[in-house]
Amino acid sequence: MRLNISPTLEGLPTIHTNELNDLQGNLKDLTVGNYKRLKASLSDNGFIVPLFVWFDRDGSAYTLDGNQRLRVIKTEIPDGINLPYVEVSAENKQDAKKKILLISSQYGQVTKDGFDEFSVDIDDIEVFIDELTTFAQWVDPVINEDEKKRAIDEIEPAKVDSIEDFDPSRKNQIVCIDCLLALSKMKDNSVDIVVTSPPYNLGGNRHNSADKTGIDTYEDSMSLETYFGFIDKVIRELMRVSTYHVFFNIQEAANSKGIIKYIQDTFAAQLKDTFIWAKTNPSPPLQEHLPAMGFEYIFCFSKDSPDTRVFSYCDFNQREKGKSGVSNTLIYPVAKGFGGHGYTFDQWLPDFFIKNFSKPGALVLDSFMGTGTTAISCIENNRYYIGFEKLPNVAALAQKRVLDYIENGGEHS
Repeated sequence: MRLNISPTLEGLPTIHTNELNDLQGNLKDLTVGNYKRLKASLSDNGFIVPLFVWFDRDGSAYTLDGNQRLRVIKTEIPDGINLPYVEVSAENKQDAKKKILLISSQYGQVTKDGFDEFSVDIDDIEVFIDELTTFAQWVDPVINEDEKKRAIDEIEPAKVDSIEDFDPSRKNQIVCIDCLLALSKMKDNSVDIVVTSPPYNLGGNRHNSADKTGIDTYEDSMSLETYFGFIDKVIRELMRVSTYHVFFNIQEAANSKGIIKYIQDTFAAQLKDTFIWAKTNPSPPLQEHLPAMGFEYIFCFSKDSPDTRVFSYCDFNQREKGKSGVSNTLIYPVAKGFGGHGYTFDQWLPDFFIKNFSKPGALVLDSFMGTGTTAISCIENNRYYIGFEKLPNVAALAQKRVLDYIENGGEHS
């Protein structure tokens, strides 16, 4: 995003966005729609109102307003930008917080009638409210059927019959297509992160067969050489199209023995970290003298300084309340499946990686979308998604699940 600074602000001091801290805590997250509208407003109008900034005795800078604008700017311009500001003097943080009331005009009594009269001439009231961050209680929920239809159309997954019909630039879509075919049409660095889990090459050990569930099935019994080659191609393509990270959930099975070591050796230079999913309820093995498989690997391949485990592109902070506690050992149960599809992961998995290792407004790819869990997680966490699923019945199930979720106002069906 290119941000033009209004000429009327020339002469004011400037401060780099990466030096700014929020003084207001617990700000609501922007929805995907509001994020897009606020971004469009900034792109169209530029930066026309200065920030109000308070400096503590140590020189740390805190913004007293404009936090939602800053969220969008920091996401769209990760390297930062210098913005004009007006310094607000205050004796301490408590005194600075009181100045918020002066800036947002809340020492006087605000009434619903007064707010309606004040905002009647503002065309894009939602963006205006998100920039102020203080008057959300006064906005009447308005359901515009045309706008609702456009939102549904935007999120409604696309069905394609050939590679020529696939539009890789379209966000919020689930495409019924082979993943390698779709990936071949995508540009380098066209998504922010990838969260996915490929087939495990379970062969005859599959429980998820068409005669039992009605779900389409496919041959999941490649030779070792073919399977290793398939996984190799997938990882390389996912690395190519991703800007930052690829989170790749995989388990070694009898028909894929050696795949873990192959991945670790082949992609050692790109392997930033390894997450372990420790299962609280591992599936019982089919053989009586076989230990249950109680864990799976989630490899993180990255372009973000893969030689170190420290993440630059992320949204967690081990020193910040509410954003700490991120570990590479994940202790969670196995999913029960969805809609007759037995090979799914629970929403905690995409939630964990999307929340902590991407930022609001990011584009997330799941190359093996399955029943749409990653798509639901993206919607809930204010990210965009794109997914591939080669089985028509499963793709249709994912499409319906997403649309049902939207129609139910964000409630799981």
